[in-house]
Amino acid sequence: MQKVMEILNYHFKDEGLLKQALTHRSYIVENNILNGVDNERLEFLGDAVLDLIVSDLLWRAHPQEEEGPLSQRRAALVSEPLLVLIGQELGLSEFLILGKGERQSGGAHKPRLIASALEALIGAVYLDSDFNTAFKMVAQWFVPRVEKQGGADDYRKDYKTRLQELIQKDQAQVPTYALEEEIGPPHDRLFKVSVRLGDQILAYGEGRSKKQAEQKAAQEVLNEETMPRFLQEKTSLISEKQNKMNEVTDGIVPSNKVDE
Repeated sequence: MQKVMEILNYHFKDEGLLKQALTHRSYIVENNILNGVDNERLEFLGDAVLDLIVSDLLWRAHPQEEEGPLSQRRAALVSEPLLVLIGQELGLSEFLILGKGERQSGGAHKPRLIASALEALIGAVYLDSDFNTAFKMVAQWFVPRVEKQGGADDYRKDYKTRLQELIQKDQAQVPTYALEEEIGPPHDRLFKVSVRLGDQILAYGEGRSKKQAEQKAAQEVLNEETMPRFLQEKTSLISEKQNKMNEVTDGIVPSNKVDE
């Protein structure tokens, strides 16, 4: 636990909170620990703390922006792919407390588990100290990303991020990209890249650089006409859920309108 505290640059007064933040439910169940506590409640709290901190950073960084663009920026910053990236930078996989079966199945590297542990750590630091301390820790991860973040148009054109977010909504896998072919002389080279989910090739893309080819491949997957069936079903389900939520919220009468 000492190494984790060094990485976080924070010393826990209650190291039990740190251990809880790193404990997956599989460890509790597999070891039949009576009254054992996993990291799910801390994840719930950390998620809320993270949202508030990132909202504060964005509010200060973009004083002229309206709620809509700010919400889009926040959604991109607190998305699972970015949380996983931060968790990987911190080396969290090494410290996750998992059941033997979960670890053998690659649980330490599952995006959902890494993102959950990061949010749980934020919640644990908040409980062990105060909001300002949690703010300082989270800010050192997110301020550079807030400064580099583009606007909503940049996000819409970032097909790789959009594809990864879509797939990771209910799957542990992440899309991977492989260079299939290089065509032409060095000064005028064309790269052909495939995007895969496990062993399944989802699409191909071509571009004058590997990054451009990867974006093209992800864009091809997200194209409604060429999107794989399982993703079409996923996007339809998401749209249905959003429509139902809109119906519910549209039917809510604001409290200040009840007596009118």
